[in-house]
Amino acid sequence: MSRQANASNDEKGLTTAEDASIQAIVRRMQQRRRDQRAFAGFLVLMTLVMSIAYGYFRHIDLTSVAVDLRLAADAAAPAGQKILVYAEVVDAQTGQPNDAVTAQLEFWDGDTLVQQWPVHGARYEAILMPKAGAELRLTREMEGPAQSEARLRVAAGPAASWRDTRGGMYAPVGEPGLRPVRSERACGWTIDAVPYGGVPVANLPTPTLIHVRDAQGNGVETTLRFEGGGSVRARTDAEGFAEVPVLFNELGYWVIHADCAAGDQYVGFEVQPVFDGLMITHFEQSDGGVRAEVADVAQRSDARYDLRCEGVLYAHGLVSSDGALPLSKEHLAGVPTGAACLLQVYRGRFSKSASRTARVFRLGESALAWDWARQSAGVGRQGLELHARSMDRDAEAIAAWKRSGYRNVRVGIATALALSLLLWFAFVMWGSRRRRARMDVRDDMEMEDSHATVSYATGSTGVQSLLWSGWIAMIVAYGGLYVVLMLMGL
Repeated sequence: MSRQANASNDEKGLTTAEDASIQAIVRRMQQRRRDQRAFAGFLVLMTLVMSIAYGYFRHIDLTSVAVDLRLAADAAAPAGQKILVYAEVVDAQTGQPNDAVTAQLEFWDGDTLVQQWPVHGARYEAILMPKAGAELRLTREMEGPAQSEARLRVAAGPAASWRDTRGGMYAPVGEPGLRPVRSERACGWTIDAVPYGGVPVANLPTPTLIHVRDAQGNGVETTLRFEGGGSVRARTDAEGFAEVPVLFNELGYWVIHADCAAGDQYVGFEVQPVFDGLMITHFEQSDGGVRAEVADVAQRSDARYDLRCEGVLYAHGLVSSDGALPLSKEHLAGVPTGAACLLQVYRGRFSKSASRTARVFRLGESALAWDWARQSAGVGRQGLELHARSMDRDAEAIAAWKRSGYRNVRVGIATALALSLLLWFAFVMWGSRRRRARMDVRDDMEMEDSHATVSYATGSTGVQSLLWSGWIAMIVAYGGLYVVLMLMGL
């Protein structure tokens, strides 16, 4: 009985020990799985943080000025008169009009919004000048660091003067014009020529003024014959002036012969034309107003005109597709007879380099001598002297936003890197303590489980090894990105 009781006790003790060992193994396996899940969750979290940091960095890096808002207007005009305003939205990279973006042209009188117009691509508007001056704004609603706006102020005062004069009778070298290169003065006469608008236009009939004068400076009435500009004949008036339409070729040579009893009287001009493709080929005045005909090589029906007298805007709009440009008395209401007027025709943006032609005249009076004096000096532009754009301010705002964003990225990466290193060090210390605790256990099963735990702590095999390697790679990636940002100066 005693021996049986002892055997039974031994079996019970062995069973109890085995159960405890199995339960301990189960608890350790469960703990290990929890540790793996926590570790994997931490790596997923750090990867997500890394992805967010990289995505934010790319968003900052790719953000740039998409469109440029450009605004131009007359510099000044008397109160109650019109000012011409030009607004456009262009692509910041190509400079071409962008009609996919809508902007708003606003006219302010002090703190009061007087009127507003949508701008798709480009728009011209004529605005009545208030007594205190006008403030013009071109704005668009957008998300991001830059709030695009172009703004300028037009003063109430005398109208603008001429500017950017080009051509004339003696154009500078390199500029378009007519340059006398050969001459024969059998009668001692001087023959000069200047195109209307100040410059010759290639491949279009260009009205041209001819002046013939004797040695004393008096006008000579004679017959003219032209070579190089077609078979054309004309006769000067008593003051020695004649207006002739001439078809100039590209970089050609043009000769004017004058009838002279003493022999051959001529002058040869080297022609350097412009290729604007626009020309006011015919112009006349009558009791009903002014009528002009515009030749447009492009035939795009996008040529515009504006009419100014004594610098004040009286009419503007599109030239019809057939080139006819009638301006009735209603367009010129209030303009005194004899006032100096300028008819300008252009395409697209009104600038020095844009296609443009012009005609200067005195309202109700026709005098070639007056025309000659104005054309000889060259015909400059009038209007749209003030310019504003949004691109410069937007670029500064985006640059400041980028500096702040890069700083935030650096701080975030540095924080994540420091946290990763701290947790890595804590994990190593925790694994070392667990390993020492398992080494003290003498049971074979427990020693085997301890070996597995040591493997988990040191990350040598299996899932633990992959997780461990991922952690190290994450730390290296954070550190590398931070160093790259430092080297880039971001």
